[in-house]
Amino acid sequence: MTGAVRRIAARYLGEGDGAAYADSSGDDTLIRLEPGRLRAWDFADQL
Repeated sequence: MTGAVRRIAARYLGEGDGAAYADSSGDDTLIRLEPGRLRAWDFADQL
C-alpha cells in the first residue's frame, strides 16, 4: 500500500513533499471510486 500512497502524494504534492507526506502518514486507507451513474453533464459542446 505504501507505493500507492507515495504515487498519489507525489502526484498532488510534488516529489519532495509527497515523499515526506508518505513517510509521515499513518493513514493507509485507500478508497477506490468505480464508475456508476452519470451525475453531471457538461453542456459546453451543445452551445
